[in-house]
Amino acid sequence: MNASLRAHPRRVIEQAFEAFAWRPEPRVKLAVSYLLTGVTPAEAEEMLAGVARREFTDALCNAIFLDPSEMVNFTTMEACLYYMPVLISRCVRDIVYAPPSGIDMTSDSMIWKFRHFPVFDSVLNWPHLLATTGGQKKAHAMQTARNWLMVGDQWHRALTFVNHMTLQEKQAIVALFDYFLSTEYWEEEEGKEVASAKALLTGRGAMDVLLLRTDAECMGIVDVLTELAAWHPRQFPASEIAPLKNLMLDIVAGRRSRTTKLGW
Repeated sequence: MNASLRAHPRRVIEQAFEAFAWRPEPRVKLAVSYLLTGVTPAEAEEMLAGVARREFTDALCNAIFLDPSEMVNFTTMEACLYYMPVLISRCVRDIVYAPPSGIDMTSDSMIWKFRHFPVFDSVLNWPHLLATTGGQKKAHAMQTARNWLMVGDQWHRALTFVNHMTLQEKQAIVALFDYFLSTEYWEEEEGKEVASAKALLTGRGAMDVLLLRTDAECMGIVDVLTELAAWHPRQFPASEIAPLKNLMLDIVAGRRSRTTKLGW
């Protein structure tokens, strides 16, 4: 099927298969105790055993996962990296052959594996919005704010994932994100997520990952972190916000470079 694609999308797919080709097939592939389809995790493991990545069909994916995006989140880190060329191929083909209803969640899930921008008006308003939002909406908003501000388990999982990739593998995912941006499916907020994820994958500093340009914006992050720690100490404990808060203060004071990273 890849042979029928134009040069750009076909190149993105081939770059991914080449970059991840060295990875051996992991013995354990699923990181869940149940699936939402008609097969059990044990049956799924058996179905996946020995299947070459270039032979991993959409039919096999659909037989195991309710949605292809579950391959991003329901697999072990080793399996997600092993199947990354399959995921990238799926994302590209989904855009090329997109139905009128639009693309599926796989592309979004690929971006959210690294960065997920909270859908709020302004970073400076986040403490107020989190204080005045309730229920599931608040839980989701809190989680995405924690992740964006480099706090919590989701952020640490993203860092671990990034740090387990080679330079060539990171470049293959960046090539996918560049392809996303060349299409008609990405809006301004999604563009922020892609830009941030690309900065993380290419080893840029924390300012670039947070899309900050000025000292005033750095101090805005400091103020937000301080306020969130005061209002939500369990979700934003002082010990966890300290690395980013101190970095922002040091950058503004000239004690550390504007290109300093935090863990990647």
